[in-house]
Amino acid sequence: MGKAEKAARDFEGILLGSLLDSLQNTFSGTSDEDGAAGSSTYGLMGTQALASAIAARGGIGIAQLILHQWKQTKVPSAG
Repeated sequence: MGKAEKAARDFEGILLGSLLDSLQNTFSGTSDEDGAAGSSTYGLMGTQALASAIAARGGIGIAQLILHQWKQTKVPSAG
């Protein structure tokens, strides 16, 4: 895996993590004040792990779209 592919997958993992965290907060019906101390931290860690695993296995296609766009973009040489 090249640097560009790793960066694209990492970016997709961050986006998926944000989406999954938002969905979890929406559907759980609990606020940060509810529940045990530190439970929100563990929940966030679990959400990020799930998002990274999804992205590492192809995700939802965001990484591939980014890579495709980078290949289409012509960057002028610094010479």
